[in-house]
Amino acid sequence: MLKNKRKSLLLGLLAAGATGFAQFNPIQNDSESQIFIDLNQRADKKVPVEIVPPLFSGDSAIYQMPRMVPGTYKIYDFGRYVSGFLATDAKGKELEVERLDQNRWYVKNGKDLYKIKYWAEASEGHPDKPSIFGPAASVNDSARVLLNMFGYVGYMKGLKDNPVRLTVSKPNWMYGSTTLDRVSFNDSSDIFSAQDYFHLHDNPILYAKADTATRTVAGMEIIVGVSSLSGSISAAEIMEDIAPIFEATYTYLGDTLPAKKYAVLLHTTPPGGVNNGFGALEHHTSTVVVFPDVPLEYLGSGIRDVVAHEFFHIVTPLNIHSEYISDFDFMKPEMSKHLWLYEGITEYNSVISQKKGGLTTEDQFFKEIMDKMDAADQYNKDIPFTMVSKHALDVFENQYLNVYQKGALIGAALDLKLRSLSNGNYGLRNLLIDLGKKYGQDRAFVDDDLFNVITEMTYPEMKEFFARHIESAEPLPWEELLDLVGVTYIREREIMILNIGNIRLNLDDETGNLVVQAIDPNSDFVAYLDLRRGDQLLELNGEKITADNINELFTNLKENFEDGDKVKLKVLREDEDGELDSKKLSARLKKSTKIQKNILLFQEDPSAEQLNMRVKWLD
Repeated sequence: MLKNKRKSLLLGLLAAGATGFAQFNPIQNDSESQIFIDLNQRADKKVPVEIVPPLFSGDSAIYQMPRMVPGTYKIYDFGRYVSGFLATDAKGKELEVERLDQNRWYVKNGKDLYKIKYWAEASEGHPDKPSIFGPAASVNDSARVLLNMFGYVGYMKGLKDNPVRLTVSKPNWMYGSTTLDRVSFNDSSDIFSAQDYFHLHDNPILYAKADTATRTVAGMEIIVGVSSLSGSISAAEIMEDIAPIFEATYTYLGDTLPAKKYAVLLHTTPPGGVNNGFGALEHHTSTVVVFPDVPLEYLGSGIRDVVAHEFFHIVTPLNIHSEYISDFDFMKPEMSKHLWLYEGITEYNSVISQKKGGLTTEDQFFKEIMDKMDAADQYNKDIPFTMVSKHALDVFENQYLNVYQKGALIGAALDLKLRSLSNGNYGLRNLLIDLGKKYGQDRAFVDDDLFNVITEMTYPEMKEFFARHIESAEPLPWEELLDLVGVTYIREREIMILNIGNIRLNLDDETGNLVVQAIDPNSDFVAYLDLRRGDQLLELNGEKITADNINELFTNLKENFEDGDKVKLKVLREDEDGELDSKKLSARLKKSTKIQKNILLFQEDPSAEQLNMRVKWLD
């Protein structure tokens, strides 16, 4: 009986799905792909998609969803989220279809193919399928739909370069934020055009209740579209936060910005809830950003730092790239040797441009460099970075995140090396401008030739630098390079310090307090005070703890601590009945020995030449 009931329910769902597709009847032509997405017919986090491809002359046709898209560096197989795939001729008769694998459908009698229909399912927080990085995932809930186009639409094999016309039907309360060219729009639908499939996939659209802001910086229109579940973050706030990034980038790139418009599309997810990861994914003229649904002040410089990084992708790899990116193969992607350039240099640029633009201090800049040195030490130091890049999808997948650490450090070292050879007058920024002039968005370099090209454009000594420190695994020469700017590098030393350890915190929505999510079992602070997971932090030595001041409070504690000092911590802790009680924790602590690595110290009496080089580098 139960089995029959389930069968009836399944048949009912299939019938509902079959009628969910809107009945479009466009005229098929021999060049343009016509795509229809109906947000009014959403069901079970699925969206109906219809495609009228160009006329076929062959006997068979293959429709394919991407296995991977640029910027993700991971195979995702977006076809996993497609179901109910149908192909029909112009009279509505079903054509025979064979699913070749997760991402490809073979349509027999391709010359008769008129329309393809299927459902595209949201991948954000999917309970049954492997996760896709949040900013690359498709979102479909009651508040918004994020059309990361590669999660909804593929292309006919052999027709990737054909123009595309996209029609999106929508509820009248939804607005689509994007940089994709809008041909026409009204309360019920938008029509967009794209040069080809790459252009379509490269322009996400965030449909939600309208919350947008625009501003022009140095002739470039900035568009911010926000969907915040609680309304805790607004587009106007985000614009105020990130606009200085574009101004600093304009100055850093030599009073120019390589785009006419740029969109930041941000949506939030509940803190501690199901999500596919926070961060951002870059595109040529936009970025998709995913952050926790908390007020902007609790995120610190997080969104600003992420947008700074993603926007610099407009230089590398979007404006300077190898042939593997210029003609990207969505089905069998081939990796470049130069992730140090695409991700590492991008990360370094986002850090140094903020220093040059006055958004961060010199101390903050060097602290960021030290943090990246410590983070890079956690990865395998014996693998040449070109090899890590080339095999980031397979053999060295677990080393990939080092592109944001050692990759950025390569950027800093390359910048200093170029300046050492030019009396400070030619650095990484100059090199990127020259490479942009030589190549640009429509011309790619040969992957194996890049180091020789840079050497020819700059100085003969660069050939050895690349060979030793990027093509081989020799450590970057920090002692020599940082001494140029009056900074001493100490690889390792022994110090006495109050051992607080690593304590991971989260924000409690109801109380606004910081909650201990994980504790460090090797921390003297945790052990002697009996700090526990779930404790809500209230006061440290009589001072109220907030998300804004916690770093300052603990930094002051470490810097001013003397052996035997009493430390007092006030927390809220659940009792046996699950009620929150106030607890006062206290203990006398002592410093312990710690091996400290990657220390940068300003020299007490730097020379005029060193100070001049530092100014040219950082100001």
